[in-house]
Amino acid sequence: MHIFFADDRKYQKLVSLQESGGAPSKKSVYKLLRKKEKIVIPQRTTFLCNGFKWGPEHSERTYQVHNLSSDMHEVQLPFILNPVTRHYRKLAFDLGGNYAIFGVDKKIPIFVNEENFFGHTLITGNVGTGKTVLQRLLSSSMLHLGHIVLVVDPKNDYQWQEGLKEECESLGKPFMHFHAGNPSTSVSYDVSANYVKDTDLSARIMSIISGTEGGEDPFVRIAEGLVTTAIGALKLGGTKPTIQNIYYAIRSKQDLFVTTRNALRGFYTYHLGADWHLTVQVSPNLTFADEIEKLKEYFHCNYFEDNSPKNMHGMDTVLECFKYISGDESHYYKITASLMPMLKRLSQTPMDILLSANDVENPERNIVNSHGLFNSGGVLYISLDGLSDPATARDLSQLITSDIAAEAGSRYNTASDLSTVPRVSIFIDEAHQAVNMQLINLLAQGRAAKIALFISTQTISDFVSATSADTADRLTGLCNNYISTRVTDAKTQELVLTKVGQTNVSMNQVTYTTSAGTKQSHTDFNGSISERKSTTMVNAIPQELLSMIPTLHFIACLQDGRKIVGQMPITVPGKSMRRSTTVFDMVTTSPYKLKMRRNLNVEEILSKSQKVG
Repeated sequence: MHIFFADDRKYQKLVSLQESGGAPSKKSVYKLLRKKEKIVIPQRTTFLCNGFKWGPEHSERTYQVHNLSSDMHEVQLPFILNPVTRHYRKLAFDLGGNYAIFGVDKKIPIFVNEENFFGHTLITGNVGTGKTVLQRLLSSSMLHLGHIVLVVDPKNDYQWQEGLKEECESLGKPFMHFHAGNPSTSVSYDVSANYVKDTDLSARIMSIISGTEGGEDPFVRIAEGLVTTAIGALKLGGTKPTIQNIYYAIRSKQDLFVTTRNALRGFYTYHLGADWHLTVQVSPNLTFADEIEKLKEYFHCNYFEDNSPKNMHGMDTVLECFKYISGDESHYYKITASLMPMLKRLSQTPMDILLSANDVENPERNIVNSHGLFNSGGVLYISLDGLSDPATARDLSQLITSDIAAEAGSRYNTASDLSTVPRVSIFIDEAHQAVNMQLINLLAQGRAAKIALFISTQTISDFVSATSADTADRLTGLCNNYISTRVTDAKTQELVLTKVGQTNVSMNQVTYTTSAGTKQSHTDFNGSISERKSTTMVNAIPQELLSMIPTLHFIACLQDGRKIVGQMPITVPGKSMRRSTTVFDMVTTSPYKLKMRRNLNVEEILSKSQKVG
């Protein structure tokens, strides 16, 4: 049994029927008259959790439950129910935390409109509290809504990966897996396939070391100019500017001389033809130093007018190459000091075939890129192998994020009607590793390009540590949906409380007074009882309960204004589903030998989804 999600295939069929005037009628008379029935297009919603919408009454009850005794003797159930309650006590113990927030109302299926998610979603929570389970649910939901799904996962979660793979098989969509730790079975990802200007690709590469504060580091800017020149020189020399080729082109001053020589050869081939060496009078027997001097000499003698270079194809690239090779060698290594370690990590084995493969040298490899993914559909699951090589995982996540941002930008330039472009959902786990200016720009402008981001991290302090407090505030402000599981970090708790807000809670104060005097009769005494009821403004959820949220439970503040507390379902492959636990099972089996299960009623969820307004 599969959990119900919105079915994009059925939705598109309804849309096509509506455009054709309606569906064929099932009534005999209407069939003869060829009348069609009106088609009502349902809202594009998907199931999120079992929970309830939070209100002031729930805050009132939560504070009351939170003030109960530690042994809960005020709400003890009859002894005869012990064979059943013992299982729930065991389940509560396994999930941990305090159930005060989640037991104050009856849980019902909660649905979310698709448009909400294009406001982007931030997910926080401690390790092992259910963030990945929630992302598995959301990514499957987006896939069933017809979205193209891209997952950036530093941990290579097997269940998440296999769940999406099975969903793709059932829907007939392609599933592609990029695995930095297993190159033999991995697809290759060409990050340099899609760009318009050379500066687009160089900015994509430099985003890894540029930071998020927008500061102008002169060495970084000079290094970016060098990368742009290398890209132009490689293209002029007839070589594709992959990450590895760019690294080899500028790895050392000597390599830059070779790159300049190849660029000059390409320049002459373009302007003089295939027999350019006869015109320039370059012999194959010349040494490298003599050849490059001969090439430079002919260039200066024939392509300058009044000491100014002519406006010709490749002229700027060649002149930039001359500028860099004529500079001081020690200065060259200074400007490339921060660039080279990153390029080396992304060019050495196995990154060379994973990021810089081409169809000619690797005809058997499946090479994907963002443009092809955005048009072909399906799922690209990117496993970064972050535990064994965190530096490369960080570089990869930022590079891929920048590539996706560039492809999103191209949608604005090429698509006349953005409402018809394929919808894309991007899931970034441990998102603090992927933060750069391109990610921030994608959060700010991705909605119109029909891109929904789901970024996950453990605490807001992770963003602060990786970037700055201001950048962390920008990230949280750009996400209209916020979901949090259990959190113990103070900054993250403050964010939850800010999102949930405050409410008025009733307070009852009862005063008892008695008095008696020694000079009065023993029968004379005074007594009074007073009761005072008032309201006070408090946090809608007690802060201490945020660190006691049970596993697989969360608090959500959605773009549509709803505040939801809910219990997330666990999505599992259909072949792994087992039957729900019955009362008979609980009575006859020890809590330590029985795992509690309750499968969601698909028909019930389906019927209730039609009522979502």
